[in-house]
Amino acid sequence: MNKRILSLFFAVLLLVILALPMSALANTASMYVISSNGKGVHLREKPQANADNVIITVPYGAEVDILSTVQSGQWAHITWTDDPNNKTYEGYMMTRYLTQEIPPAYKAPQPAQAQPEKAEPKMPNFANFKLVTPYNVIVRPSKPSGFVNFRWAPSTDCKVIMRCYANYPLQVIAQDGSWAQLRDPATGYVGFMLRSFLTEVVTENGAPFGSGVLVY
Repeated sequence: MNKRILSLFFAVLLLVILALPMSALANTASMYVISSNGKGVHLREKPQANADNVIITVPYGAEVDILSTVQSGQWAHITWTDDPNNKTYEGYMMTRYLTQEIPPAYKAPQPAQAQPEKAEPKMPNFANFKLVTPYNVIVRPSKPSGFVNFRWAPSTDCKVIMRCYANYPLQVIAQDGSWAQLRDPATGYVGFMLRSFLTEVVTENGAPFGSGVLVY
């Protein structure tokens, strides 16, 4: 009788041990690293955006495994395997730099091709524009692989300064009901874009927007 009980005990113990890795695997989800400028994102020892706790920079588009989330979902506890070196790293990354879908290849903004001038273009209306406390936005085209025109004035009849692809960072300095006047931190250009293609974002610790310094 004792042998049967002992055998049953070890059988149950073995099932529990075998179930542990399966349970852990069930809680793991794969996601991909994404950034507004196509650069890698810092993996940190702690869920804090400090300059002194960076483990390694995970490249744009890399696949990572999510172990858990902390701080109300603002940070993810992840692992990432550097395939060329066959080395696995574990740490924390802000969830806003993670996406469930494989991100498209990063495209830097390209100068627009010369366009023929239209006859008698409509004069832009600046009357309703109001200055605002500058705030940061990223470009959100109607299609992930598309772009939005950055124009000299708030009118689709006006010339295009450049094309801005998804997640390109800009700063709003004035706006009306439909258009925003923006400054490009990378080039210093000032122009206009429809507000429907812009999403407001917030940087951390006062880091320069779009600089890649202490933001990731």
